[in-house]
Amino acid sequence: GWVATDKILFTVLDHASGAVLGRAEVPEAMVQARYEGELALTDGRAGYTPFLQVKMAKEQIFVETVHEVTDALAAGFQILSADAKQLLEVETKRMQEVKEAL
Repeated sequence: GWVATDKILFTVLDHASGAVLGRAEVPEAMVQARYEGELALTDGRAGYTPFLQVKMAKEQIFVETVHEVTDALAAGFQILSADAKQLLEVETKRMQEVKEAL
């Protein structure tokens, strides 16, 4: 896992093709200093000067944010599951009514 003395390497990919659009490295010193700003991307396409906007924060904040997102997604899936179950029950009842009418 990641520890505070590690560097961070970002790789930006094209969503459709998976091609590498660029890479950026954040050395340990910048992580420790909680750097906020632009990082130039290397290994990108010729003719472009891409950058990545970053904000380094405490790893605890990141972990808490990940847990909050995970919890929100889990709650959303539970709601969708309940809605799907209710819809299935309604459609099953309708199908039964149609069968009985025939």
